[in-house]
Amino acid sequence: MPDCDSMSDGRTKSGKDASWLSGYVGEMEDFFKILLVFEVHRALRQSLIAPIRYILCMFLEALDKVA
Repeated sequence: MPDCDSMSDGRTKSGKDASWLSGYVGEMEDFFKILLVFEVHRALRQSLIAPIRYILCMFLEALDKVA
């Protein structure tokens, strides 16, 4: 049975240290989280702006009919 400590020391099959990979994966996770946050903010802005724009257009049309 293999020794569990030797299997979890963060080395690849060739024996090279693989700690850079976990750092890279962490950086990529952060990058995609930032993209997700920007996309959510954009979607929220769009979902809030569209109804306000519609209401404003209706209001301006009503004012134009009165004048």
